[in-house]
Amino acid sequence: KNWAFFPAWPSIWKFISVGTMNVYIGTFLANIFFMIGVFIMGLYIKSISSSNFKYSFYLISAFYPFSYFYSLPLPESLFFFLYSLYIYSISNATNSQISFYITIISGILSGLTRQFSIFLSFFAIAEFFKLKDKNKLSKQNLIKIISASISPWIGLSIFMKIIFNATGNPFSFLNIQL
Repeated sequence: KNWAFFPAWPSIWKFISVGTMNVYIGTFLANIFFMIGVFIMGLYIKSISSSNFKYSFYLISAFYPFSYFYSLPLPESLFFFLYSLYIYSISNATNSQISFYITIISGILSGLTRQFSIFLSFFAIAEFFKLKDKNKLSKQNLIKIISASISPWIGLSIFMKIIFNATGNPFSFLNIQL
């Protein structure tokens, strides 16, 4: 069995296409996830810089050569969407309970999509220092930041448990992807 693909993408694709994994539906889903991911990342960029930079990001994302890979029925667009959602929502996670839950869910699903999701923890660490500098680091905010930082690790751990049960090696996905 091929363990190169983490379970989030094929599961969502199979669910939306009612078990058929139709290539046209997969391509459509990939494009939808990419467009939503670009929009959400644009919102985040706007929150930390100017609107002009946001529109430059949209153009680069749409027309740069790497955008081709986001149009294929592969997990890259789902991962980009979840990564963008995590980054955007963690910046509001301490102020909004909904943003906190979105951060946790997108972190776990990101971990079920790619092993590189563990780098999302750095955004949680950056949020910790941002709150510390503003003297807004309460016990409740610290718990939220810690929870957000481990959520991608939880998703990756779930996937590693699944492949351990199947192969006896929780790192077998690394052998396929390297």
